[in-house]
Amino acid sequence: MPKTLEDTQYVITDDGNTKRIISYGDILYALTGWTVEDIKNKRPDWTDKQCVQFLEAWEDEIVEKMVEQGHTTIENILANEYPKEEKNGKN
Repeated sequence: MPKTLEDTQYVITDDGNTKRIISYGDILYALTGWTVEDIKNKRPDWTDKQCVQFLEAWEDEIVEKMVEQGHTTIENILANEYPKEEKNGKN
């Protein structure tokens, strides 16, 4: 459960009732995925089946690289756009 009201998101249903409360820590951001069309753009001569087989065979490695690159990107943005302040208040 959320610790404070600021950590809470209320999801309102179409009938106006609160459906659930979600901790912001549980919400996923920057989601992505790959489709047959993404592979066909690189290999237009491949069948849909070949594209699916490729994605199934390489899914774990693709996910691993996406996570690694995501962490690197987050670290770079934080370092460049939101540098840590030193204890004496200077950057």
